[in-house]
Amino acid sequence: MIEQEEPYEGRLSRTVPWERWGETPRRDPTTGNDKMKTTIYISLIFTLVTGCFSDQKKNKLSHSNKNDISYNFSVLDSFDKYQGKNKIFKYDSTKIFVGASNNIHYGFQQINDSTTVIYQKVISKWEITDTISFPFYHVEASDINGDHYQDLIITYGMTGAGGNSENICFIYLPTIKIFKHNKFYDLPNIHFEKSTNLVCSAWFSGPAHCQSKETYKIADDSLVFNLGIEYCPYENEKTPIQTIEYYIIKNGKYFTLKKIKSKHDNLYNTFATTFWDSRN
Repeated sequence: MIEQEEPYEGRLSRTVPWERWGETPRRDPTTGNDKMKTTIYISLIFTLVTGCFSDQKKNKLSHSNKNDISYNFSVLDSFDKYQGKNKIFKYDSTKIFVGASNNIHYGFQQINDSTTVIYQKVISKWEITDTISFPFYHVEASDINGDHYQDLIITYGMTGAGGNSENICFIYLPTIKIFKHNKFYDLPNIHFEKSTNLVCSAWFSGPAHCQSKETYKIADDSLVFNLGIEYCPYENEKTPIQTIEYYIIKNGKYFTLKKIKSKHDNLYNTFATTFWDSRN
């Protein structure tokens, strides 16, 4: 058997893997006295031990800092500092909102994209009163049940071509002076129409898609569907017919009350001015 060594090109290559680049070759580490080996072995042990201790110390400091600078410290201080500002503040990866309505201070802390913690100041002390499984995009104080108290509309998303706000709503309970989540009011584009004493909701779309508006009656702490209207534009250029449909929903079932079809553009204006004027 003939062994072939890799070609040697002077200073530009190495035939031995541990050899240093350059003219003077490094001593073969597989040979040498025992004292050198012992020194190297002790140095390696020392490096490993000190490295482990350093990592443990870092972990301990990290854990300690995490406990010392918890959200109960930084967030609550921020709530006190900015209380009543009705404004969103961002701190690195944390987002908070601080506001006040009905002489009640409240704050929201968005921990991540799927968790927001709700705080309210009860007897001069911040307390967690709820947690929602959504982020928050916008917060608005508005009376949405006609009791002359401001409620909270927390918008967690803007969707659709019509820029629809998807909401989580907290109703103010004056007897206990606290905001409480009410799932019946979690409606898109929600508002209270004073002229009819109805809660209104809508889903708007682009010019090529159907869109709808709905009204609800208030029944104690819940809502009962009242009446809805849907507008659909031209189906296609060959059949330029618009459609308006009035409907109700009972026991989860959809019932058409009246349907109007027309080739005239005034059907959209009829839709836009039904229940409330949504053109603005």
